Amino acid sequence: MNSLRFSERKTAIRSFGGLFRMHKSLPFAALLVGIVAASFACVKTAVSVDIGLCAMDCLLDACDSARGVPLLWLVCPVLSAFYLGWLWQAREVPVAVVLSGSRVRLAGAQLADAVIVSVAVSLAFVVSLILFGVLLTGGFCNFDATASRFAYVNKGLTLEIVPVTEIVATVYLYCAVSQVALFAVFYVVRNFVATKGAIAILGVLCLPAVHGHDSFIYDVAHNILGGSIIFPNPLSFLFETANVGHSSWLPGAGHGLLSLLAMMGVLLVFAFLLARRREFL
Repeated sequence: MNSLRFSERKTAIRSFGGLFRMHKSLPFAALLVGIVAASFACVKTAVSVDIGLCAMDCLLDACDSARGVPLLWLVCPVLSAFYLGWLWQAREVPVAVVLSGSRVRLAGAQLADAVIVSVAVSLAFVVSLILFGVLLTGGFCNFDATASRFAYVNKGLTLEIVPVTEIVATVYLYCAVSQVALFAVFYVVRNFVATKGAIAILGVLCLPAVHGHDSFIYDVAHNILGGSIIFPNPLSFLFETANVGHSSWLPGAGHGLLSLLAMMGVLLVFAFLLARRREFL
């Protein structure tokens, strides 16, 4: 029995080392390069169509789930899903499943992968947007200026003291939590369809035309059932329950991060329970 436990410990150590090497691999590097490239394209586009922007404007706009092609809520999760799909498939080879001991442990490792990837992707997202924002706009934060984008969005209101550190930290937390929640959705969908199909479904769900509070697709689907919209699109709760946009930084406003954290927790628990159910089928 002791020798068996020692063998299990050695297997766990090797598995952890393998995971560490995987996250240092070329696909992981390609994922981060893709996030940085997408961030550059986002800032470049914003600067070309708007004036008076600063780096913080670019960062907050990129977090909007309904603005153009959402960088945080569409591009990042889809790019990450390709990497997670590759990583999880490597974990699901028969030998790896046997060594893991159970599907529940395997699910725990896969959800841990999702957390690790969300932390790294969110860091690349925030840092690259700030750096490219400063380089292409020439300013870091002008939320205290009357001619700023912040003042325009908030009908002339500005901030006397700009909590830059709080803004960056809050946005980073918002990014990380949102990505974990979406990766949990991807994990659940992937239990029912192939990886490529799950990536496609995730991409469709992340489209503003699908998850919007009163999106066109939701309107059509609801009217097919013979009624008008009397309640919001259920999908919008995940994408719109929290907000780090310009108006959320006014005194007295909130971000709704606790609600987003709660949704992330529910999705992770559901994903884990799904794996546990499969263990006993």
